[in-house]
Amino acid sequence: MKNYKQDQREDLKNRWIDLLRGKAHTYEHKARGDGEVVASPSIDEICNEMEAFFAGLSN
Repeated sequence: MKNYKQDQREDLKNRWIDLLRGKAHTYEHKARGDGEVVASPSIDEICNEMEAFFAGLSN
């Protein structure tokens, strides 16, 4: 069973990931669809790294 601190950390991670992926959808995905170049790392790549980091904390 997870403890309260782990639940808080998971909630915080999910909030940031949702916020950032929303920004990626609004700006980066639209820009790519319009044929524009998007800088690397993309917001999606940063989100993937954050998820991997938090997964490592829980193991």
